Amino acid sequence: MKQKTFMQMFREWERMGGRVRASLDRRCVERFGYQTALAFDRYDSIKHAIAGCTIHTRINYRAAATKALGEQWRGRSLELNRMWRNWS
Repeated sequence: MKQKTFMQMFREWERMGGRVRASLDRRCVERFGYQTALAFDRYDSIKHAIAGCTIHTRINYRAAATKALGEQWRGRSLELNRMWRNWS
């Protein structure tokens, strides 16, 4: 059986009627586990904090930065990773 990705599980939780915080939803915790439910909470808060900026937009920004910086990418990647993690 093929293992589902985080986004596939997140979308499945949303389709289940994910109105309540995932970590408080008994069905979500039983189906996906508590750690995954906490990850759903974190992702859901990021998703709503950054209107108009999806995870795919962030990936595109990162790809553009990698291409633009070229050889400097290795030196600046740690700094940029910290910036992107705190970007919300």
